Amino acid sequence: MTALNRDNIPASINTLEGLTAWCLATYEAAYGGKAYPERRSDDLQRYATFSITGVSANENQSNTFMIGRIAIPLNNDIAASSDPVWLNVIEHSENVSLPPGYTV
Repeated sequence: MTALNRDNIPASINTLEGLTAWCLATYEAAYGGKAYPERRSDDLQRYATFSITGVSANENQSNTFMIGRIAIPLNNDIAASSDPVWLNVIEHSENVSLPPGYTV
């Protein structure tokens, strides 16, 4: 588990897009070096990864995108749950601090 409080989130983040980018970068910094078997025991995938890359789209005058992939363990009974997805997250078993540079 990585403990987090609202004071850890930089005050300069004031949009969902900014928060999402910060979360992906922070999650990759904390867990990106760790992997889990996705489909087979030898099919190891990192918990988080992203890249900054040029794309052919021109969305809001930008063709540079942050493209990421994350894997967050969820409660096995999520299909029967009426709770929002974030309340069904299963925390990682090890305690990991927010990485330097990702706190205020």
